Amino acid sequence: MQDTTGVPGEAITGPLSQTRPWMKFLAVMGLISCGLVLLDGFFMLLGTSLVPNARGVPGAPPGVIALMVLFYLAGSFFFYLVPSILLMRAARSLNGIEKQCDLDKIAAVAERQHKFWRYCGMLMIVAISFALFLMIIAAVAIPFTARLLH
Repeated sequence: MQDTTGVPGEAITGPLSQTRPWMKFLAVMGLISCGLVLLDGFFMLLGTSLVPNARGVPGAPPGVIALMVLFYLAGSFFFYLVPSILLMRAARSLNGIEKQCDLDKIAAVAERQHKFWRYCGMLMIVAISFALFLMIIAAVAIPFTARLLH
């Protein structure tokens, strides 16, 4: 709530300041996850480059594995790095909110959190749409491929 002087009270600043450590924790975990995905992508590329391409053995054409790994790494950028950065910025905007707080600071916090949640919502819509698209492609491609192989 707000007192008559226009300064936000403890009822607002207390819960906001208590979310800051969790926001930082989740942002750091997201950055660590992004690093692990990048390391995983490196090892996937390394592993596929060490496996010789045997003649007569069906498999992915050259470059397809690298393209898949690059797609995987791009996904880590959108799913881990960007949300982590947005969440870290929102956590930073909570610095000192209990000591020196006014409505402008709370508005800045709300705007940063709005950007984070808007991004996560759009990302979820894109991810679900892409998954549905891949399911449709698979539903069409699997019977077609099965006919070609027989």
